[in-house]
Amino acid sequence: MAELKLAVVGTGNVARSYIEEARILKRLGLPVTVTLAFGRDIAQARSFAAEHGIERHANRFEDVLTDSIDGVIVVTPMQEPAGMVMSALEAGKHVFCEKALAETAEAARGLASLASDRGLILVTPPATPLNPVFRHALRHVHEGDLGHVHSARAIYGWAGPDWAGWFYRDGAGPLRDLGIYALTTLTGLLGPVTSVSALAVNAEPQRNIRETNLSTPLPDTYTLALAFASGAVASLATGFSFQKTDSPGIELYGAHGSLVLSGQDWSDSGYRLWKNSEGHWRVYGAATGWRWTDGLRDFCEAIICGRPAELRLDHVLHVLDVIDAAHRSGQALEPITVTSRFAPVSNPEAASGPAPHRLPDRRQGLRAGRAGHPAALGG
Repeated sequence: MAELKLAVVGTGNVARSYIEEARILKRLGLPVTVTLAFGRDIAQARSFAAEHGIERHANRFEDVLTDSIDGVIVVTPMQEPAGMVMSALEAGKHVFCEKALAETAEAARGLASLASDRGLILVTPPATPLNPVFRHALRHVHEGDLGHVHSARAIYGWAGPDWAGWFYRDGAGPLRDLGIYALTTLTGLLGPVTSVSALAVNAEPQRNIRETNLSTPLPDTYTLALAFASGAVASLATGFSFQKTDSPGIELYGAHGSLVLSGQDWSDSGYRLWKNSEGHWRVYGAATGWRWTDGLRDFCEAIICGRPAELRLDHVLHVLDVIDAAHRSGQALEPITVTSRFAPVSNPEAASGPAPHRLPDRRQGLRAGRAGHPAALGG
Protein backbone atom coordinates (compact mmCIF):
# COMPACT_ATOMS: atom_id res chain seq x y z
CA MET A 1 0.00 0.00 0.00
CA ALA A 2 1.56 3.28 -1.13
CA GLU A 3 -0.43 5.38 1.30
CA LEU A 4 -3.18 4.69 3.83
CA LYS A 5 -5.85 7.37 3.39
CA LEU A 6 -8.17 8.01 6.31
CA ALA A 7 -11.21 10.15 7.06
CA VAL A 8 -11.84 11.55 10.52
CA VAL A 9 -15.51 11.52 11.56
CA GLY A 10 -15.96 14.14 14.26
CA THR A 11 -14.45 17.55 14.89
CA GLY A 12 -13.89 17.65 18.65
CA ASN A 13 -10.74 17.67 20.75
CA VAL A 14 -10.33 13.89 20.69
CA ALA A 15 -10.42 14.03 16.88
CA ARG A 16 -7.61 16.58 17.06
CA SER A 17 -5.56 14.18 19.18
CA TYR A 18 -5.90 11.41 16.60
CA ILE A 19 -4.99 13.76 13.75
CA GLU A 20 -1.84 14.63 15.68
CA GLU A 21 -1.17 10.91 16.19
CA ALA A 22 -1.51 10.33 12.44
CA ARG A 23 1.02 13.09 11.80
CA ILE A 24 3.43 11.53 14.28
CA LEU A 25 3.06 8.14 12.61
CA LYS A 26 3.82 9.68 9.24
CA ARG A 27 6.94 11.40 10.59
CA LEU A 28 8.01 8.03 11.95
CA GLY A 29 7.74 6.52 8.47
CA LEU A 30 4.24 5.02 8.40
CA PRO A 31 2.47 6.10 5.18
CA VAL A 32 -0.71 7.48 6.77
CA THR A 33 -2.63 10.64 5.79
CA VAL A 34 -5.97 12.03 6.96
CA THR A 35 -7.47 13.31 3.71
CA LEU A 36 -11.11 13.96 4.65
CA ALA A 37 -12.87 15.57 7.64
CA PHE A 38 -16.55 14.94 8.36
CA GLY A 39 -18.81 17.07 10.52
CA ARG A 40 -22.58 17.47 10.50
CA ASP A 41 -22.20 21.23 10.29
CA ILE A 42 -20.62 22.09 6.94
CA ALA A 43 -19.05 25.32 8.19
CA GLN A 44 -17.52 23.53 11.16
CA ALA A 45 -16.25 20.71 8.93
CA ARG A 46 -14.70 23.25 6.55
CA SER A 47 -13.06 25.16 9.39
CA PHE A 48 -11.77 21.96 11.02
CA ALA A 49 -10.28 20.74 7.74
CA ALA A 50 -8.58 24.08 7.12
CA GLU A 51 -7.22 24.21 10.66
CA HIS A 52 -5.58 20.80 10.31
CA GLY A 53 -4.49 20.96 6.69
CA ILE A 54 -6.96 18.27 5.58
CA GLU A 55 -7.64 18.54 1.85
CA ARG A 56 -11.37 17.74 1.81
CA HIS A 57 -14.40 18.05 4.08
CA ALA A 58 -17.98 16.79 4.05
CA ASN A 59 -21.18 16.99 6.07
CA ARG A 60 -22.95 14.05 4.44
CA PHE A 61 -21.76 10.67 5.65
CA GLU A 62 -22.63 9.21 2.25
CA ASP A 63 -19.78 11.29 0.83
CA VAL A 64 -17.39 9.64 3.27
CA LEU A 65 -18.56 6.17 2.24
CA THR A 66 -18.12 6.83 -1.49
CA ASP A 67 -14.74 8.54 -1.13
CA SER A 68 -11.49 6.80 -2.10
CA ILE A 69 -10.34 6.58 1.51
CA ASP A 70 -9.24 3.24 2.97
CA GLY A 71 -10.56 3.71 6.50
CA VAL A 72 -12.35 5.98 8.93
CA ILE A 73 -11.55 7.26 12.41
CA VAL A 74 -14.89 7.61 14.20
CA VAL A 75 -14.77 10.07 17.10
CA THR A 76 -18.37 11.04 17.91
CA PRO A 77 -20.60 11.03 21.01
CA MET A 78 -21.02 7.47 22.28
CA GLN A 79 -24.65 7.23 21.23
CA GLU A 80 -23.80 7.77 17.55
CA PRO A 81 -20.99 5.60 16.18
CA ALA A 82 -22.59 2.16 15.83
CA GLY A 83 -24.63 3.09 12.76
CA MET A 84 -21.68 4.88 11.18
CA VAL A 85 -19.37 1.95 11.87
CA MET A 86 -21.84 -0.47 10.28
CA SER A 87 -22.25 1.72 7.19
CA ALA A 88 -18.48 2.13 6.82
CA LEU A 89 -17.85 -1.61 7.11
CA GLU A 90 -20.59 -2.33 4.60
CA ALA A 91 -18.89 0.12 2.25
CA GLY A 92 -15.61 -1.79 2.57
CA LYS A 93 -13.80 0.68 4.85
CA HIS A 94 -11.58 -0.29 7.75
CA VAL A 95 -12.76 1.36 10.98
CA PHE A 96 -11.07 2.78 14.04
CA CYS A 97 -13.81 3.75 16.52
CA GLU A 98 -13.21 5.54 19.80
CA LYS A 99 -14.65 3.84 22.88
CA ALA A 100 -17.08 2.27 23.40
CA LEU A 101 -17.97 1.12 19.84
CA ALA A 102 -21.69 0.61 20.55
CA GLU A 103 -24.26 1.24 23.27
CA THR A 104 -24.44 -2.46 24.19
CA ALA A 105 -22.16 -5.46 23.95
CA GLU A 106 -24.75 -7.20 21.74
CA ALA A 107 -24.65 -4.37 19.21
CA ALA A 108 -20.85 -4.36 19.31
CA ARG A 109 -20.81 -8.11 18.58
CA GLY A 110 -22.78 -7.49 15.42
CA LEU A 111 -20.18 -4.98 14.26
CA ALA A 112 -17.31 -7.34 15.10
CA SER A 113 -18.99 -10.12 13.11
CA LEU A 114 -19.54 -7.81 10.15
CA ALA A 115 -15.87 -6.75 10.14
CA SER A 116 -14.76 -10.38 10.30
CA ASP A 117 -17.10 -11.42 7.50
CA ARG A 118 -15.83 -8.59 5.27
CA GLY A 119 -12.16 -9.19 6.09
CA LEU A 120 -11.81 -5.65 7.47
CA ILE A 121 -9.86 -4.25 10.40
CA LEU A 122 -11.99 -2.93 13.27
CA VAL A 123 -10.14 -1.47 16.25
CA THR A 124 -11.54 0.28 19.30
CA PRO A 125 -9.74 1.63 22.39
CA PRO A 126 -8.87 1.81 25.22
CA ALA A 127 -5.31 1.11 24.12
CA THR A 128 -4.01 0.33 27.62
CA PRO A 129 -2.80 -3.19 26.62
CA LEU A 130 -0.33 -1.46 24.27
CA ASN A 131 1.15 0.63 27.10
CA PRO A 132 4.71 -0.52 27.99
CA VAL A 133 3.74 -0.12 31.65
CA PHE A 134 0.91 -2.63 31.16
CA ARG A 135 3.19 -5.04 29.33
CA HIS A 136 5.79 -5.01 32.07
CA ALA A 137 3.12 -5.41 34.72
CA LEU A 138 1.84 -8.43 32.79
CA ARG A 139 5.37 -9.84 32.67
CA HIS A 140 5.65 -9.54 36.46
CA VAL A 141 2.32 -11.35 36.86
CA HIS A 142 3.27 -14.13 34.41
CA GLU A 143 6.71 -14.64 35.92
CA GLY A 144 5.29 -14.97 39.42
CA ASP A 145 7.01 -11.92 40.91
CA LEU A 146 3.88 -11.18 42.97
CA GLY A 147 2.98 -14.78 43.67
CA HIS A 148 -0.66 -15.62 43.01
CA VAL A 149 -2.45 -12.32 42.39
CA HIS A 150 -5.51 -12.60 44.61
CA SER A 151 -6.91 -9.07 44.51
CA ALA A 152 -6.69 -5.66 42.90
CA ARG A 153 -8.00 -2.15 43.30
CA ALA A 154 -8.72 0.49 40.65
CA ILE A 155 -9.97 4.06 40.66
CA TYR A 156 -10.58 6.53 37.85
CA GLY A 157 -12.81 9.54 38.07
CA TRP A 158 -13.06 13.29 37.93
CA ALA A 159 -15.63 16.07 38.26
CA GLY A 160 -17.19 15.30 34.89
CA PRO A 161 -17.59 17.08 31.54
CA ASP A 162 -19.21 20.51 31.53
CA TRP A 163 -19.23 21.00 27.75
CA ALA A 164 -21.71 18.33 26.54
CA GLY A 165 -24.77 16.68 28.04
CA TRP A 166 -24.49 13.41 26.11
CA PHE A 167 -21.96 12.06 28.63
CA TYR A 168 -24.80 11.77 31.16
CA ARG A 169 -27.35 10.05 28.91
CA ASP A 170 -28.11 6.41 28.15
CA GLY A 171 -25.36 4.83 26.09
CA ALA A 172 -22.59 6.83 27.77
CA GLY A 173 -21.97 7.44 31.50
CA PRO A 174 -18.90 6.94 33.67
CA LEU A 175 -18.50 3.20 33.13
CA ARG A 176 -18.27 3.58 29.34
CA ASP A 177 -16.24 6.77 29.44
CA LEU A 178 -13.91 6.16 32.41
CA GLY A 179 -14.29 2.74 34.01
CA ILE A 180 -13.69 1.06 30.67
CA TYR A 181 -9.97 1.89 31.00
CA ALA A 182 -9.48 0.07 34.31
CA LEU A 183 -11.72 -2.80 33.22
CA THR A 184 -9.61 -3.28 30.09
CA THR A 185 -6.41 -3.22 32.15
CA LEU A 186 -7.65 -5.46 34.97
CA THR A 187 -9.02 -8.09 32.61
CA GLY A 188 -5.86 -7.89 30.51
CA LEU A 189 -3.76 -8.60 33.60
CA LEU A 190 -6.03 -11.01 35.50
CA GLY A 191 -8.17 -12.59 32.77
CA PRO A 192 -11.95 -12.69 32.30
CA VAL A 193 -14.52 -11.56 34.86
CA THR A 194 -17.10 -14.14 35.92
CA SER A 195 -19.32 -12.00 38.14
CA VAL A 196 -19.90 -8.32 38.85
CA SER A 197 -21.74 -6.56 41.68
CA ALA A 198 -22.35 -2.84 41.38
CA LEU A 199 -23.55 -0.02 43.58
CA ALA A 200 -24.50 3.18 41.83
CA VAL A 201 -25.47 6.65 43.01
CA ASN A 202 -26.37 9.90 41.33
CA ALA A 203 -24.19 12.39 43.19
CA GLU A 204 -25.15 15.39 41.04
CA PRO A 205 -28.66 15.16 39.53
CA GLN A 206 -28.29 18.69 38.17
CA ARG A 207 -25.29 19.77 36.08
CA ASN A 208 -24.23 23.08 34.62
CA ILE A 209 -23.44 22.35 30.98
CA ARG A 210 -22.28 25.32 28.93
CA GLU A 211 -23.86 27.67 31.48
CA THR A 212 -27.21 25.87 31.23
CA ASN A 213 -28.72 23.78 34.05
CA LEU A 214 -29.30 20.22 32.85
CA SER A 215 -31.17 17.44 34.62
CA THR A 216 -28.95 14.33 34.77
CA PRO A 217 -31.07 11.61 36.42
CA LEU A 218 -28.82 8.62 35.67
CA PRO A 219 -26.11 7.36 38.05
CA ASP A 220 -22.84 9.24 37.76
CA THR A 221 -20.82 7.22 40.29
CA TYR A 222 -20.17 3.46 40.50
CA THR A 223 -18.34 1.05 42.76
CA LEU A 224 -17.89 -2.43 41.32
CA ALA A 225 -16.86 -5.71 42.94
CA LEU A 226 -15.42 -8.08 40.34
CA ALA A 227 -14.74 -11.82 40.52
CA PHE A 228 -12.31 -13.33 38.02
CA ALA A 229 -12.00 -16.81 36.57
CA SER A 230 -8.47 -16.89 38.00
CA GLY A 231 -9.86 -16.74 41.54
CA ALA A 232 -8.88 -13.10 42.02
CA VAL A 233 -11.24 -10.35 43.14
CA ALA A 234 -11.05 -6.60 42.49
CA SER A 235 -12.80 -3.33 43.19
CA LEU A 236 -13.30 -0.40 40.85
CA ALA A 237 -14.48 3.09 41.80
CA THR A 238 -15.32 5.39 38.91
CA GLY A 239 -17.48 8.42 38.39
CA PHE A 240 -18.14 11.94 37.20
CA SER A 241 -18.30 13.12 40.82
CA PHE A 242 -14.69 12.82 42.01
CA GLN A 243 -13.47 16.39 42.45
CA LYS A 244 -9.87 15.22 42.92
CA THR A 245 -8.13 11.91 43.58
CA ASP A 246 -4.62 11.28 44.83
CA SER A 247 -4.05 7.56 44.54
CA PRO A 248 -2.72 5.11 41.95
CA GLY A 249 -5.03 4.09 39.14
CA ILE A 250 -4.34 0.37 39.58
CA GLU A 251 -2.89 -1.74 42.41
CA LEU A 252 -2.27 -5.50 42.25
CA TYR A 253 -1.85 -7.59 45.41
CA GLY A 254 -0.21 -11.02 45.33
CA ALA A 255 0.83 -13.64 47.87
CA HIS A 256 4.47 -12.50 47.69
CA GLY A 257 4.37 -8.94 46.39
CA SER A 258 2.47 -5.90 45.13
CA LEU A 259 2.53 -3.79 41.98
CA VAL A 260 1.29 -0.20 41.98
CA LEU A 261 0.95 2.07 38.96
CA SER A 262 2.43 5.51 39.50
CA GLY A 263 -0.47 7.17 37.68
CA GLN A 264 -3.40 6.13 35.51
CA ASP A 265 -3.18 3.14 33.19
CA TRP A 266 -3.58 5.32 30.07
CA SER A 267 -0.37 7.22 30.88
CA ASP A 268 3.30 6.26 30.72
CA SER A 269 4.04 7.28 34.30
CA GLY A 270 5.67 4.03 35.44
CA TYR A 271 5.04 1.76 38.39
CA ARG A 272 6.42 0.46 41.69
CA LEU A 273 7.08 -3.18 42.55
CA TRP A 274 7.33 -4.78 46.00
CA LYS A 275 8.71 -8.31 46.39
CA ASN A 276 8.87 -9.90 49.84
CA SER A 277 12.11 -11.61 48.82
CA GLU A 278 13.75 -8.19 48.35
CA GLY A 279 12.09 -6.24 51.12
CA HIS A 280 11.91 -2.87 49.36
CA TRP A 281 10.07 -1.02 46.60
CA ARG A 282 11.59 -0.92 43.14
CA VAL A 283 10.56 2.22 41.23
CA TYR A 284 10.22 2.04 37.45
CA GLY A 285 9.70 5.44 35.85
CA ALA A 286 8.60 4.97 32.25
CA ALA A 287 10.07 7.40 29.73
CA THR A 288 8.84 5.84 26.53
CA GLY A 289 6.73 8.70 25.14
CA TRP A 290 3.77 6.34 24.90
CA ARG A 291 0.46 8.06 24.09
CA TRP A 292 -3.10 6.98 24.81
CA THR A 293 -3.79 7.45 21.07
CA ASP A 294 -1.47 4.53 20.26
CA GLY A 295 -4.43 2.41 19.19
CA LEU A 296 -4.35 4.30 15.90
CA ARG A 297 -0.84 3.00 15.26
CA ASP A 298 -2.07 -0.55 15.88
CA PHE A 299 -4.95 0.05 13.46
CA CYS A 300 -2.76 1.49 10.71
CA GLU A 301 -0.04 -1.14 11.04
CA ALA A 302 -2.62 -3.92 10.93
CA ILE A 303 -3.93 -2.61 7.59
CA ILE A 304 -0.55 -1.81 6.04
CA CYS A 305 1.25 -4.95 7.26
CA GLY A 306 -1.69 -7.30 6.80
CA ARG A 307 -1.63 -8.52 10.40
CA PRO A 308 -4.36 -8.81 13.07
CA ALA A 309 -4.72 -5.86 15.39
CA GLU A 310 -3.19 -6.26 18.83
CA LEU A 311 -6.27 -4.66 20.40
CA ARG A 312 -8.43 -7.73 20.00
CA LEU A 313 -12.17 -7.56 19.68
CA ASP A 314 -12.85 -10.58 21.89
CA HIS A 315 -11.26 -8.66 24.77
CA VAL A 316 -13.23 -5.50 23.92
CA LEU A 317 -16.51 -7.42 23.79
CA HIS A 318 -15.84 -9.05 27.16
CA VAL A 319 -15.24 -5.64 28.75
CA LEU A 320 -18.51 -4.37 27.25
CA ASP A 321 -20.25 -7.45 28.68
CA VAL A 322 -18.88 -6.52 32.11
CA ILE A 323 -20.14 -2.95 31.74
CA ASP A 324 -23.61 -4.11 30.67
CA ALA A 325 -23.67 -6.54 33.61
CA ALA A 326 -22.61 -3.74 35.99
CA HIS A 327 -25.49 -1.56 34.82
CA ARG A 328 -27.93 -4.43 35.41
CA SER A 329 -26.42 -5.16 38.79
CA GLY A 330 -26.69 -1.53 39.86
CA GLN A 331 -30.39 -1.60 39.05
CA ALA A 332 -31.18 -5.02 40.52
CA LEU A 333 -28.80 -4.76 43.51
CA GLU A 334 -27.58 -8.30 42.95
CA PRO A 335 -24.52 -9.97 41.37
CA ILE A 336 -24.68 -10.59 37.62
CA THR A 337 -22.83 -13.47 35.97
CA VAL A 338 -20.61 -12.77 32.97
CA THR A 339 -20.24 -15.76 30.65
CA SER A 340 -18.09 -14.45 27.80
CA ARG A 341 -14.37 -15.22 27.65
CA PHE A 342 -11.39 -14.04 25.60
CA ALA A 343 -7.96 -15.36 24.71
CA PRO A 344 -5.22 -14.30 27.14
CA VAL A 345 -3.49 -11.05 26.25
CA SER A 346 -0.09 -11.89 24.76
CA ASN A 347 3.01 -10.04 25.85
CA PRO A 348 5.80 -10.82 23.37
CA GLU A 349 7.70 -7.55 23.69
CA ALA A 350 8.09 -7.38 27.44
CA ALA A 351 8.88 -11.06 28.02
CA SER A 352 12.62 -10.58 27.54
CA GLY A 353 12.91 -6.81 27.19
CA PRO A 354 14.32 -4.23 29.58
CA ALA A 355 12.35 -2.48 32.28
CA PRO A 356 10.36 0.48 30.94
CA HIS A 357 12.62 3.11 32.49
CA ARG A 358 15.44 1.77 30.28
CA LEU A 359 13.48 1.88 27.03
CA PRO A 360 14.34 4.63 24.50
CA ASP A 361 11.68 7.11 23.52
CA ARG A 362 10.05 5.58 20.42
CA ARG A 363 9.18 9.11 19.32
CA GLN A 364 12.83 9.58 18.33
CA GLY A 365 12.99 12.99 19.95
CA LEU A 366 9.97 14.35 18.12
CA ARG A 367 8.46 17.33 19.82
CA ALA A 368 5.02 15.76 19.92
CA GLY A 369 4.54 15.89 23.66
CA ARG A 370 1.86 13.81 25.33
CA ALA A 371 -1.75 14.33 24.44
CA GLY A 372 -3.89 15.60 27.28
CA HIS A 373 -6.04 13.68 29.72
CA PRO A 374 -8.39 11.65 27.48
CA ALA A 375 -11.42 12.19 29.67
CA ALA A 376 -10.89 15.92 29.91
CA LEU A 377 -10.45 16.47 26.17
CA GLY A 378 -14.12 16.28 25.31
CA GLY A 379 -15.85 14.93 22.25
